[in-house]
Amino acid sequence: MSNKKDRLSVSDNITKTTILNIFRKTEKGLTMEILAFIITIIAGILAEGIIGVRFNLPGIGSIVAIALIGAIILYTIRHKK
Repeated sequence: MSNKKDRLSVSDNITKTTILNIFRKTEKGLTMEILAFIITIIAGILAEGIIGVRFNLPGIGSIVAIALIGAIILYTIRHKK
């Protein structure tokens, strides 16, 4: 019985450590990547829901998401700080 508790506590500690490492990385500069990911997902869903359903264009959300992330990549390459 104690082995199960030990295993759970070890897995819980690994999960907590992983989550903390993700937040530490965001403080170091991954904030832009996470923001780009969230904006791309939202834009893809909105495009699919609005344009895809209204004009019967299935898959337009994926096209918009790919085009948006491509534009973000080009912008960050061309406008270095």
